[in-house]
Amino acid sequence: MSRIIKLLCIMTLLLASVSLSAQNDSVPARSFLQNAVSDDTPQNDNGIDSHQAVSDSLGGGVMALLNIYNAGKYREALDYSQKLLNRGHLSKRGVITCQMLNVASLKNLEYNYEADSAVRHFLQKEPLYKPTNFEPLSFLQVLDNYYTMPRFSIWLGAGNSFVRHICDTVYVTTVDTMQQQPDYSFSSRMFQIGFEYNIIKWLSVSAAPTLSMVSYTRSISRHPLASYHYDEDYVCLGIPIVLEASLYRGREFFVPSAYVGFQPKIMLKSTFTSYIDYVNAANDDPATGSSLDGKNRINTSLLCGVRFSFNHNRMSYFADIRASHDLNPLNKCNNKYALPEVVFNHLYVPDVIRINEFSLMLGVKVKLKYKTVAKFSYGYQKN
Repeated sequence: MSRIIKLLCIMTLLLASVSLSAQNDSVPARSFLQNAVSDDTPQNDNGIDSHQAVSDSLGGGVMALLNIYNAGKYREALDYSQKLLNRGHLSKRGVITCQMLNVASLKNLEYNYEADSAVRHFLQKEPLYKPTNFEPLSFLQVLDNYYTMPRFSIWLGAGNSFVRHICDTVYVTTVDTMQQQPDYSFSSRMFQIGFEYNIIKWLSVSAAPTLSMVSYTRSISRHPLASYHYDEDYVCLGIPIVLEASLYRGREFFVPSAYVGFQPKIMLKSTFTSYIDYVNAANDDPATGSSLDGKNRINTSLLCGVRFSFNHNRMSYFADIRASHDLNPLNKCNNKYALPEVVFNHLYVPDVIRINEFSLMLGVKVKLKYKTVAKFSYGYQKN
């Protein structure tokens, strides 16, 4: 488990860098109107009657825009905010302040469709923006008609699987006289990279290439002084395709969800070691080799699960609990003697078994792209 925790720390740093490079998060700690004033230089005491502030410092320009808007000169504030935005070289807080006052001016001038378009543009740049109630009321009225939702996300995860098998057929050899049912012991671990697309705010579809490494031991006692062991290690590449729905739509920090889907997978590699474990005696040299010929290399699993996500801005940390069932057996039913050198020594005859897995995975997800959605079909609510 410590390896998984270390791996998740590395994945968190990796995805955090991807998130920062994709788009910076909003800064909702204080009002952007307050930040714009405090972070820039003092305002021009001579006023802004001749728009001298355009050639002033950045702080003077933002302060001038605030003074124009507070004076109720919305047409002038609209033109001046657009000039500042076109001018460029603004700090992030300065840009946000100009955009807010631009939207508010449009709303006050009853240019509803234009305000609708401007706030959409604002949310494209600041999808995580949270109002602080210091913004202009007109801006908040337009902003309240929209919400943002993640559109495309990527995640990395790692975990362990607890494997239970179902025996369709158990093959025994002529020397299996003491125990007719072999004992199986499985262990499995997996690594996953996932790609998620949100159809609507609470429903998404995802595909997640997954590398699974499974080891199991089949042992059977055939004599009081000897037990026969067959060890196998195989590697599978699967692509779970799932449909996931949030269970509590109103929550933002803690979001449980449930999903169903299927997983096509292919076995990439399989090796075995078979030997007799003698009591108080030296063991024979083990038989080793590849066992791919005796496998159903292509398989399909049905799966379902629940996920518990903890969201923070663009990052999401999750715990995933999953159950899956293979539709096809692990070994080919008609390939009883696929390993003649092993069968000849009575070490192992391939049983026909199906695999059930119960997996626990931890991971980190980053939301790369957001979509702005209007609460009303035309973007604003008529009185």
